[in-house]
Amino acid sequence: MLSLAILPFALALTGALAAPSGAPAARDEFPVTQSVVALPARFVDGDIILRLAIAGRNLDFVLDSGASSIIIDRDVARDLGLPNAPLGPAAEMDPAAATPVDVAEIAIGDLTVRNAVASALPFAYEAKDHTVIAGLLGYDFLAGAVVHVDYRHQRVFAIAPGAFDPDVPGATSVPITLEDGVPMVSVRVGNASGDRFIVDSGADDVYLFDRFARAHPRDIVDRRGAVTQFSSLAYRGDDGAPARMSLIAVDVDDFTFADIDFRHFLAYRVAAFDGDADVDPDGLIGYRFLRYYDLYFDYPAARLILAPNDLATHGLRR
Repeated sequence: MLSLAILPFALALTGALAAPSGAPAARDEFPVTQSVVALPARFVDGDIILRLAIAGRNLDFVLDSGASSIIIDRDVARDLGLPNAPLGPAAEMDPAAATPVDVAEIAIGDLTVRNAVASALPFAYEAKDHTVIAGLLGYDFLAGAVVHVDYRHQRVFAIAPGAFDPDVPGATSVPITLEDGVPMVSVRVGNASGDRFIVDSGADDVYLFDRFARAHPRDIVDRRGAVTQFSSLAYRGDDGAPARMSLIAVDVDDFTFADIDFRHFLAYRVAAFDGDADVDPDGLIGYRFLRYYDLYFDYPAARLILAPNDLATHGLRR
């Protein structure tokens, strides 16, 4: 099941979080003598947890490419005394409304993010090792550096954009669009193509949204002959309270992305839910697929660089 990090992402889909209108105000600063910085990261059942410090307080955030901004728990932001912009009357009545807060400095190991504007939300999420997650590092952080996620060895690096060599051995360069602050790519599911799949490091699995599934019924069926109803996917409803969406397990005949074709790939179809008409993406690509790669988020050049690792051996063909 998708981690509860989907909650802020679902808000972004429905417009509660504004997508960035241009280059982020935040700046990722590297030490004078370093262009590559290892970030303090732990991988917990697919969650990429980064330890950072704001105003001298150590916090755990999830690296989440599915988030259109940096997101911080509203209570944590209040405790830290972060300055915020006043909300309008309508937003003050909305328990899910995002409050922009100014974060002068975020220290992530030897990397410093300066002048960030985060979205403060009600945010309650505990990682599977009982780590309390205070927020998400999304677009504004990822846009300031090339972020290398080594799933096989559970490491994360930030690379200064001017120092990054995209000629990674065995890798494929995939163009992305970022109009909503999240990386969207083209994927082939069976014989169907979708151009709006979100590469979401905060998601557990591969999810196919209902509209895309309905449009391609011959390509998204359960090849095992039985449809299984799973426990549901979490998101935040219009009233700000957690809501649920049912999932159906599907075994797609071919799932092709970044020049690699996985045969009989297990994915999850997200059944229709309130607000589905506002959901533009075709689906999400999460951890259980991304773990087969060395992955470079190169937002400055509008691309992903993906190199298969040694886990990508079963059911795989080029």
